[in-house]
Amino acid sequence: MKIVAILTLLISPAVYGQTKVFELSKLDSIDFKTFIADKNVIVVGEMHGTTEVPLVVLQLIRQLGKEEKSLTVGLEIESNYQKDIDNFLKHGDFNKLLTSDYFKVPDGRTSLAMGELIKGLRRIEGIKVVCFDIASGPGTEVNRDSLMGVNLSKNYDHGKMIILTGNLHANLKEGYWQPNFKSAIYHFNKIENPGDKLISLNTYFGGGTIWNCMQDGCKEREANSNSYLKQNYGLLNFIEIYDNVDPSGYSGFIYLDTVTASKPLVE
Repeated sequence: MKIVAILTLLISPAVYGQTKVFELSKLDSIDFKTFIADKNVIVVGEMHGTTEVPLVVLQLIRQLGKEEKSLTVGLEIESNYQKDIDNFLKHGDFNKLLTSDYFKVPDGRTSLAMGELIKGLRRIEGIKVVCFDIASGPGTEVNRDSLMGVNLSKNYDHGKMIILTGNLHANLKEGYWQPNFKSAIYHFNKIENPGDKLISLNTYFGGGTIWNCMQDGCKEREANSNSYLKQNYGLLNFIEIYDNVDPSGYSGFIYLDTVTASKPLVE
């Protein structure tokens, strides 16, 4: 389990120039459809272990699926489980999928909400799912993000791609987490150079609970809240897009007023 993948920011997001704000309940609006039609890669950097974030991503995928004949979805699942995911998408046996070793690890990435996301993907035509995390093993941690970036690049066909990953892996700036740190999306961005056709969104919460693994173990805990957004924005759930990538390394963020913990699919 990767502790760094479940950290979040507590600072107020920087705002540059004129921002765009879209209510999550109105993603079928002309304004949002016009904006997203111009983007090829949409990255959502999450705190693993909420019910809401995977379902927001599924909502985005469904919206894009109405407009696109083919769509690639990148999930932070070890690549050696690609066959298991492909078999589920083909045959629909979810109980069989749950017998794979991947779901035996009680991580926020193996939550009930992630299960709903995976089942929802099967009901959308033209979906290709890519498991872009590296297989676990000795020595893999050192190059993990660079290899994840390469895996994404290998599976990118220059069409529409939505990626769900931990928020540190989604960052676009070098040195965001620690000196010289380069995320998976940083590496992908350098390889593919999509320019403003790529947006990477952090996630912020007004409050609630989250289920994840940290130094004190794996359990439900209080979600870190962003008091600035809660106090200064009237909207409950929305996406804000900056005019430029801000110093924190994101193109914008998804804000959810309240989140609830999503427990592991398999005890």
